[in-house]
Amino acid sequence: MGISLLPISLKLVTQMEQPILENLVQLYTHECSSFHPREIADDGRFDISAELPNSDDEHHIGILVLVKGKLAGFAVIRREPHATDHYRFDCIFMLESYRRLGMGEEVVRMIIDSYAGTWTIPVHPENRLGLAFWKHVCYRYSGDDFEEMAHRHAESVMFRMKSPGPRPNESGVRAEVSRFFGAWVPTL
Repeated sequence: MGISLLPISLKLVTQMEQPILENLVQLYTHECSSFHPREIADDGRFDISAELPNSDDEHHIGILVLVKGKLAGFAVIRREPHATDHYRFDCIFMLESYRRLGMGEEVVRMIIDSYAGTWTIPVHPENRLGLAFWKHVCYRYSGDDFEEMAHRHAESVMFRMKSPGPRPNESGVRAEVSRFFGAWVPTL
């Protein structure tokens, strides 16, 4: 999925990796509870069933992020069902030791480069770090060619930008891709 100078690899979550994604989403949900309070269940876990992609759902996919082969985070994206070229970046989460190293930005670039079309990124309005991250990433990815707008009822701030799809790397060779979603996407 794209060429990266950083030692990052991405892996689509399969049924076998679903428990790994569930554990990471628990960490993500705990972190988000500082600006989006949620109660935990009697078993000490958050109810995250609505946030989790199902490996059978072709419109909603989880991606594990590995750095030098070690689990470092995850991303969740979805293809909007009404359009084949509209995608949404539901979330990205990097473990603390992998933050502020440019890896989250690189993961976003790798994913967005792989799917040509319009990308929408909703961010909670009280998530100051998330807003700064996405504004920075959108600007670095597209220059001034992105939108930032408040969503109805201030539920989220929406960023929107376009991706041309896979780009040639420095040698002029396109990244390998395979069929998924009924569109060209990365080999993860």
